[in-house]
Amino acid sequence: PQVRTIYTELPKRTFLQVRIVEAKDLENHEIIGKSDPYVRVTMLDKNKNPYLRKVKTKHIKSNLNPTWNEDFTLF
Repeated sequence: PQVRTIYTELPKRTFLQVRIVEAKDLENHEIIGKSDPYVRVTMLDKNKNPYLRKVKTKHIKSNLNPTWNEDFTLF
């Protein structure tokens, strides 16, 4: 799976729109059954400290190729 981390400084009173679409061929981390994947997005400040807002997609039960199609706006 591809994980991207992007660090950028945003001017004050700016927002970031994020769309989480899907994942393919995730690795299973369960002994019995399949993983229940989700995506967590955290906005960090320039010192890499959590900044204002964290969002998380819903869990997709027993699926290693999940589709979320979820949109978030982070301020």
